[in-house]
Amino acid sequence: MKLITIITAYNVTLTTGEKTNFRQQQCTVSSLHQQRSQQVSALPCRQFILDLQAWLETLIKSNYKIILTMDANST
Repeated sequence: MKLITIITAYNVTLTTGEKTNFRQQQCTVSSLHQQRSQQVSALPCRQFILDLQAWLETLIKSNYKIILTMDANST
């Protein structure tokens, strides 16, 4: 039996403006860093990659096969 996980992902674009997806996620990430007393800048684009990587590594260690499709908004 093979375990397969299909993942679709979207990484926000670095944009300005108070009501953009980037700004909303930046506020959320900043709040989480403050709660954990972490002195790092809140960059949702970077946090997305770190979180996705950690999750993928966990799945791979559990013998899942991965199909990943993504709008990374990056080259």
